[in-house]
Amino acid sequence: MATPPFAGDREHHDRTYLLAEPQREMLVRARRKPPFHGMEEIGRVQADGVALPFRDGSADLVRSLGVLCCTAPAAVPRAIREIERVLRPGGRLAFAVPRRHIALIEPLLLAEGLEPIERFGRNRILFKKG
Repeated sequence: MATPPFAGDREHHDRTYLLAEPQREMLVRARRKPPFHGMEEIGRVQADGVALPFRDGSADLVRSLGVLCCTAPAAVPRAIREIERVLRPGGRLAFAVPRRHIALIEPLLLAEGLEPIERFGRNRILFKKG
């Protein structure tokens, strides 16, 4: 199923991206998918969302599409702190989960200082790091 674009994707259309995925089989499966809106893929890394192998403030955009709702509940706050850590000031988080999870996860994103700047339907939100 194709994921509708976020404004953050369009804003960063001339950039590169690195795919981080905890499951090896999903990394392999993703090879068959087209790149995000013309962005150039520069690599793939098997990584857990609570220990991302990226420098502090190194990302302009993080896409978390259906990830946090599949993370163990006790690990969700740590995963959100990792997203906040790798985002540069002014960086964006394009976030989507099934609607039933929004009320549980959105307050955790707000508590980390991520500001919602645009909503797309009921389950997709674009956040900005202050």
